Amino acid sequence: GAKAPKADNAQKKPWEPVRSDWFDFRVAPKRGEILANLSKRYDLVMVGDSITHLWEERAQDVIREFLPNRRILNIGCSGYRTQGVLWDIDNGLLDGYRADYVSIMIGTNHRRDTAEDVAKGIEQVVKTVRAHQPTAKILLFNIFPSGEKADDKHRAKNAKTNELIRKLDNGRDIVFVELWKEFLEPDGSCSTGVFSDYLHLTPEGYSIWARKLAELTKER
Repeated sequence: GAKAPKADNAQKKPWEPVRSDWFDFRVAPKRGEILANLSKRYDLVMVGDSITHLWEERAQDVIREFLPNRRILNIGCSGYRTQGVLWDIDNGLLDGYRADYVSIMIGTNHRRDTAEDVAKGIEQVVKTVRAHQPTAKILLFNIFPSGEKADDKHRAKNAKTNELIRKLDNGRDIVFVELWKEFLEPDGSCSTGVFSDYLHLTPEGYSIWARKLAELTKER
């Protein structure tokens, strides 16, 4: 499986780009993938951290089932915080093609930042995506639940961040999409069928996400 890179520069705020140790390993091959796409168009570009990155290792069958015949570019990267996403976008991963949709799900790796600062970082990601893909519809997903129990402290912070980024929905080309209770048991604990480790998704978890993506991206 994908291993997390070294942490981003701790002095940088969530809205400031930082070059990650994944740059050569992940970004260069993705640039090659973009150059090889002669149509210069993607139905869906996925932006995020390991939860997005691992679509490639855990959910190829899920994509074939729920999102068949879609041109999908996955630029998610394990270990990423908003800083790494911003750097990658500034360095070409949203350039040279037109995307119909861009999904964003980022923020769970900000263990030391406040909910307010993480929300500002996510807002900067949305603005940067918009600048590079002015015609794309942005699907901004909440940070998914994590931690075994409902009272997990990190989950509480992520829920607070989600309430702040919900306001970025403009009802037109930026849509906030909530997937939360779908991943949980009735008592609020993370479903072991959906999560492999109370953070990363199983194929069943990806099926929940894929179903929502299929529903949201069918109209364009």
